[in-house]
Amino acid sequence: MDARSKCFRWVPTDEKEEAARMPTSATSTIPMRERSSRTGFTLLEVLGVTVILAMAALAFGVGLRGPIKRAMLHAEAERFATLDQRLRREARAVGRPITLRLDLERRRVVFAGGGLPGATHASPGPFEFRLLDSETQVNSIDYLVDGTSVDFIATFGRPSGPSCCLVVSGLSGQATIVREGERPRNEGVMP
Repeated sequence: MDARSKCFRWVPTDEKEEAARMPTSATSTIPMRERSSRTGFTLLEVLGVTVILAMAALAFGVGLRGPIKRAMLHAEAERFATLDQRLRREARAVGRPITLRLDLERRRVVFAGGGLPGATHASPGPFEFRLLDSETQVNSIDYLVDGTSVDFIATFGRPSGPSCCLVVSGLSGQATIVREGERPRNEGVMP
């Protein structure tokens, strides 16, 4: 007995029978041999993947817009707190009052007086200033000879979007940055 005959049946086959046993893809009946020359992706597959990636990138970008905007507003409030401290020191040093004028339409702050040349501090977004105890908006803040001013709140951002407030105690010069939905740590600064 031959070893070959025990393992499988050794019978020659014709081409039709051979093609029927040939593996094919799940989506096509084209034999592997003929299909192997066709490589790459169809235009529809490439467009589908591109659309999915674009939607994922858009969702990621929209999700980051809020935190990035809040960080920018917080940085703007810090810049203005630094400017506030600088103007207080300058008023004490030169012995004359300094006036901070607010140009809300052009989004900038102009300060002059006390022997200082006029200077401009631009803001990237909308802002408003009001007195701490009322809803009255102010267009200027005076820093007196002793470095004091009125208590005020500077709000950076739009009322409908993210915002950040800088609460300034005019007598001490203490500035507290308050993000949306937060209360300042020092309750004596805010009413």
